[in-house]
This record gives sequence, structure tokens and C-alpha cells, in this order.
Amino acid sequence: MIPVRFLPVRACLIVTFLLMIAAEVSAQALVSGQDIPENEGGVLTLHHYAGIDAESFEGDCSLLRFSDLSEVNVSGLDDGSQHLIAIHMSFPDEQPLAIAGATFGIDFTDNMNVVRYGFCKTPNGIVLPDGTWPMAESNVGIYFGPSATTNHFLVAWFIVTSDGPGSFSAVPHSDPGAGAAFANPSGSPHLAAVTGFGRIGFGATNGVVPVPGEVMPRGVCCISEGCASLSNLACDYYGGLYLGEGTDCQSGPCAPDAAQGACCLLDGCNLLTRRDCFIQAGQFLGEGTTCDEADCAAGVWVDGGDD
Repeated sequence: MIPVRFLPVRACLIVTFLLMIAAEVSAQALVSGQDIPENEGGVLTLHHYAGIDAESFEGDCSLLRFSDLSEVNVSGLDDGSQHLIAIHMSFPDEQPLAIAGATFGIDFTDNMNVVRYGFCKTPNGIVLPDGTWPMAESNVGIYFGPSATTNHFLVAWFIVTSDGPGSFSAVPHSDPGAGAAFANPSGSPHLAAVTGFGRIGFGATNGVVPVPGEVMPRGVCCISEGCASLSNLACDYYGGLYLGEGTDCQSGPCAPDAAQGACCLLDGCNLLTRRDCFIQAGQFLGEGTTCDEADCAAGVWVDGGDD
């Protein structure tokens, strides 16, 4: 089992740390002008290794492998016995990858217990779990050194028990500033959103095998804490309002006093904030635009926000 040092670091600092390391790796190890994969369409897969005795497992990560998602097992008994499960980063076959870091969390039902756990990191990797890991609703940031390049890359394993129907899931980081993302080792690291989260069901609870390949661009997500750059999936997880891809938080679109602009609605044009325009299923033409210059009657708007 790899020893882990717990650090009192906020999630936003974890992300910053990962990106600083990714930038350093890029400067030292990548050929100038080389195309660096952006790692889009990746998911977090959970697999139950029912064929390995959980009680005697000693943390040998080389035993935890699968080559195809059809092999993934997402069910287990709920009789209180020990089960070996693991989290993998999964991407479409043959997709070029360079994953320098990742952020995510775990969650499980109250009747489950984590007996032991371990991380399967690369030789120079760094693991930064929060102080409650591996409890329910705990989080981690991981740097892979060198970058992960395989399509089903093992991240962590857990020995768990379930007394009755329950589930163990991969989830976004509890801090929306970290979310769930894969960072590449570029000078300005690209953060690709995790597009699916696995779940193992115990007893009568169903499991979930996410399918990699879907690209989820980031955009503005209005949450109780303010504005965050997240995918639509992550925004839903935090109970936020997603204002669409290609938008950003620089103009403060989630603030109560956000700048207004022309909003094309079914009954014409109103001056609204971007957020209020989206809620009313209009097309926002941009902060500072006016209804005098908007041609809403031409039918150029679409439901659900701006382009």
C-alpha cells in the first residue's frame, strides 16, 4: 500500500498545485510544437474484482486490470462480507492520452464501510486527499508523474463491506472549484470534464457503467457559492444552473446585480441578465446589448440561452 500524506489544503489549492506541476512537466518533457491530447470524453469507472479474495489482498495494483468495459462488474453481495473494488479512468479505445492530474470524490451509503484502501499512482505521482478520505463525500486530487496514457488507468482500490442494499460511487469533488476533471501536461493545462461516474450496487441496488466518448465542454454554472466553470453534468450535481458552453465567469453573470443585455423571448425582447434570460428560455445577445439593436422578430434565437 502506498503511504499517503494528508494535507490541509483547500480544493482550489489542490487544483492550482496540479496545474503548476503539469506546466512544469510540459516545459521539461514535451517536444516543442507537439500536439498534446486534451483527454476529452473520459469517465470514472468502478469495477468489483469478485475473483480476488478481498481479505487477503495486499495492495498489488498489477492484479487490478481489465481491457474492455464489457468486463466491468458493478454488483456485489450485501451480506457484510469484504469486497475489493477499484476506480479506473476510462477513455475510448485508441484515443491518445496524456493525463497529468485528476480531481474527483467518492460517496457511499450509510450502511457501507471502507475497511482498507490504497492508491495506484505512477512512480513520481503525488496524492492529495482531503482530511476525511476515504469517508463518504470525501475528495482527492492526484498528479500522475509521468502522465497516464492508457485507456483504462487504475487510480485507487478499496476493501468495502455492505450491510444491506447500498452503493459506492465516484462523484465530483465536493468543492465546485475543483469539480471532476482530467488535466493534461500543457503549458496552460486543458481541464477536460469527467463525463460519467461509475457506481457499484450491492444487493438489490443497481450499479452503473458509464460510457466514455462524450465531450462535455465547460461553461458558466451558477451555484449558491457564486459562479464556477463546470460541465453541464457537474453543474447538475451541485444543483446549479448551467448557462451554456463557451460562457465564462469573468463578467459575473451569476451575481444579483449582473450586467444586463438584450434577451430574445417568444413575446419579444427584454433587458435581462444572462442568468434570468436563460431561466426564461431566451437567447441572450450579450452584456451591454440593447433591444433597439436586437432583431428578435427574425427568429434567430433558440430556447435555452445563447449560442
